[in-house]
Amino acid sequence: LPVDIKSMSEAKLGEYSSFSQSLLAGEFYEPNFDHLQKVMRDAYKNYKHHKEQALKESKIIREKFTWENAAKIAGKEIKNLLNNLPKNKIEISFDKGPKVEVLGHHNNKYFVEFINGNTNQVVHSDTIGNNMWTKCNKSYYIPWIIKINGKVVHKFNLEGKKVRINFESKSIGDTIAWIPQVLEFYKKHKCEVIVSTYHNNWFETLPEYKDLTFINPGSAYDAYVIYEIGWFRDEDGGWKNFNNHPTQVNTIPLIQAASDILGFLGKHCG
Repeated sequence: LPVDIKSMSEAKLGEYSSFSQSLLAGEFYEPNFDHLQKVMRDAYKNYKHHKEQALKESKIIREKFTWENAAKIAGKEIKNLLNNLPKNKIEISFDKGPKVEVLGHHNNKYFVEFINGNTNQVVHSDTIGNNMWTKCNKSYYIPWIIKINGKVVHKFNLEGKKVRINFESKSIGDTIAWIPQVLEFYKKHKCEVIVSTYHNNWFETLPEYKDLTFINPGSAYDAYVIYEIGWFRDEDGGWKNFNNHPTQVNTIPLIQAASDILGFLGKHCG
């Protein structure tokens, strides 16, 4: 026989094991004692009636709420879930190189191609399944075309997008040489440029750079693509690193290191 609830409180008082129980979510229910009194009186005075009703209800409970029926209901729900799983989701990002990730429960295969839109060359390809990812290590500017199972699923386009450019050098000369290339990149692609340098105060107040957003190194900022400007050595400690820059940086002018990474390839301004 149900009794009205007066109030609820966190289930953290009066239990035998305060440490463990207090870590569990839940509430204690305070009954309405006036209503409880009436229900108890009714149960006593009308015992025969309530017993007959309880026996009828117990038969329904014993026949309907069995483990077998519960298993049938659960099996039906699981089958319905498996037959109506959402499609796998393909996520594409460009954080220091293009990346394709497939999320979902359908066991499909995906042949992924990262293509240079200027040359139509397949720079990297791989076959992955659901809940896997593949990435191309070329982190400098390339107008990417991404195909999956032979179909174009993404064409790289910076217009109107947020682009983050990180200066990885604290050097005064590097910073002064590279910042004009960032400005030209902004003008060329008509994108929103967020630039991180170790000397932001030199440029933030200059009218020439009013359209750039300056942030401190290490600051969080979501962007469509992230580029890093710097001189990066290869795994052997040499300068033949063609994943971070398209040309060997110790063989070209300092300014060109930035212009090549940003896609000007040999052309630079400033």
